[in-house]
Amino acid sequence: MAIEKFTTEAIVIALYDNGENDCMVKLYTREFGMIQAVSKGLRKSFKLRAHIQPARVSSVTLVKGREIYRIAGAAEVHDGVERQRLSYIAQLLGRFIHGEQANSILYNKLIEYTTLGQIDMSTFRLAVTVEMLIALGFVDISQLGLAKEVLSNMSAEDMYIHTQLHKPAVIHTVSLAVKASML
Repeated sequence: MAIEKFTTEAIVIALYDNGENDCMVKLYTREFGMIQAVSKGLRKSFKLRAHIQPARVSSVTLVKGREIYRIAGAAEVHDGVERQRLSYIAQLLGRFIHGEQANSILYNKLIEYTTLGQIDMSTFRLAVTVEMLIALGFVDISQLGLAKEVLSNMSAEDMYIHTQLHKPAVIHTVSLAVKASML
C-alpha cells in the first residue's frame, strides 16, 4: 500500500523539542486547520530546519500516521510576507485555535493581512483579532455595524479600514467577546 502524502501551505506556530533530534511542530494549514506534526531529525537537518521556523509561511509535505502527521519536506514560501505581522498572527492562532478546524477563508484572509502596505500596527492587531473572533463565532457582526453579505465580500484591507474608522466600537466588541468566551 502506497503512503499518501499531502502538500499544503502552513503558518508555523511553534516548535517543541521531542527527544534528542526530533521536534513537534504546531502548524495552521489551509486544508487541515491546526495540526501537530513530528519532524524526525529536525534539529540536525539544516535543510529542513531553515524552512520550519515559528512565524513563517511554508509549503509542507505531510504523511498521515495512525496518530499524528509526520513532516516529509518543507520549503518556505516567500511572497511579501511581513514577519512582524505574521508573528502576531501566529501568536493569536496559538491562543485561539485548538484542534483540527479547517477554515480556508480565514487562512487566506490572514495571509492577506501580512501583505498589506504601510499600516498602523495597533489597528492591524485589532483588525486581525476581530477577524479571527468573527471566524470562530465569538463576535456578532451586527455589533460591528456590518451585514453578513458585506462581511463576506470584505478584503483584509476593507476590514482594516473599517476597524480604523470605528476603533472604539471594535475595541468594545472585542473585549466583550474575549470576556464572554473566556479566551
